[in-house]
Amino acid sequence: AMFTRTATIPKFKKRSSFLKNRPLAIKRLTFVALILLLSGRPLFALPKVAVVFDDLLRDPKLYETALNIPVSLNFAVIPGFEFSRANAEAVHAQGQEVLIHFPMQPPKNNLPHYTFKLVDGMDRNEIQYHLNESFRTVPYAVGLNNHMGSHSSQDAELMAMFMGCYKHIIAKSGQPYFFLDSKTIGRSKAGSAAEAAGIKTFYRDVFLDGFTDDAYL
Repeated sequence: AMFTRTATIPKFKKRSSFLKNRPLAIKRLTFVALILLLSGRPLFALPKVAVVFDDLLRDPKLYETALNIPVSLNFAVIPGFEFSRANAEAVHAQGQEVLIHFPMQPPKNNLPHYTFKLVDGMDRNEIQYHLNESFRTVPYAVGLNNHMGSHSSQDAELMAMFMGCYKHIIAKSGQPYFFLDSKTIGRSKAGSAAEAAGIKTFYRDVFLDGFTDDAYL
């Protein structure tokens, strides 16, 4: 239940008759509730859940099905593919949020099939270029999360450099882009690096398809 400014506030002929002989805790709660009602702030807030679809947009059937789910969702689009821009535009047209699903290096793999990515040995200029091009090829993005990255995200120095480049994009664009740490490994330094750079940061809580059997899902 949400109580707003439009809620009816009881009118008491005698205030003392309402609170008379009530415990002090009840009197205090009543006072706080009335203040919240008058301010228009919710007295009770339901928990919120954010669901992000990663890697989905490479499959047209799944993509179409997911876009027709009648709830607010987030779609993370991998940059640099031929479908990247069109899919981001379709997600935006459907009123859903677009994220950039930015590839980061996993163990023993330098991501040869990805155009824009973060891998070992990159300098600041290379990272900035890959991030700039990612935002160019994925329009309407409101934030960024990492695709894979269980190797890169453990490197505190690399993460600090990456988040510095990301912060530059935020400052230059004037947009309040955020970072979502996919936490593909528990020792990820990505989220803490984003926070240190002053970037609004969120953390993945649960992988809904960590296992694909029906019972788990």
